[in-house]
Amino acid sequence: MRGDLARLAASDWVDHFVPRNYSGTWTVLPLRAPARATHPIAMIYSDPGCDTFTDTPLLARCPAFQRALSAFECPLQAVRVMKLTPGSEIKPHSDLDLDVEHGRARLHIVVATNPQVEFLLNGTRVRLDEGECWYLRLSDPHAVANRGATDRIHLVVDAVVNPWLETALARGDHGPAPRPVEGPAAAPADRRSDLERFRDLVLRDGSLQRQLLEHDERGAFIAHAIETAAAAGFHVTAGEIETAMRDAGRRRREERA
Repeated sequence: MRGDLARLAASDWVDHFVPRNYSGTWTVLPLRAPARATHPIAMIYSDPGCDTFTDTPLLARCPAFQRALSAFECPLQAVRVMKLTPGSEIKPHSDLDLDVEHGRARLHIVVATNPQVEFLLNGTRVRLDEGECWYLRLSDPHAVANRGATDRIHLVVDAVVNPWLETALARGDHGPAPRPVEGPAAAPADRRSDLERFRDLVLRDGSLQRQLLEHDERGAFIAHAIETAAAAGFHVTAGEIETAMRDAGRRRREERA
């Protein structure tokens, strides 16, 4: 797989589009992407509301990655190569619904790493070595810091859980099972929808507004909004955002009438 990467150009890598979630350089190669996605940001986004994913032209140039993916006898959704350069960090976050219980598993195949990479899950360090394939419950809080001198590169596969994958996970070696870190008592429930709470967050945060307004292409805007909402702990769908955009447009037209 390293040979495949060596044949690709630096311009093939796309910067992750939520810079508030990391420091340093975190870049992505899309190998499978939502169908009809053409904008680079939309192609690197793992859209939970999308049912149809297709191979990208980059995958056609990567025979080793093709062989690795052919080993999975389950439906594959987004497939990306993700690179975290030395000195870079991915801040603590949770990926909503990315667990076997919700029918979608994110698998990490370690292409390149170093002993100074720190991957924390629920506050516990988990060591992921080169050549290994890991399933981790990434709906729990996790973070990564590359404190070494070489890139940390993972092939990240979002797979639909089926009997084959369930059997493969049951047969696999089991690493440590970190327990969630105890936190303060929960605050009273906020009964507003996730979309309403995310909208309030954006209205209070000028930097978030500027990041979202950078996107002229509708699909890229929606993908960025969904990913940003997920990073903040909110689950919103493309359909909800589309409806909100239509409603806002209608209100503006009525105000001008």
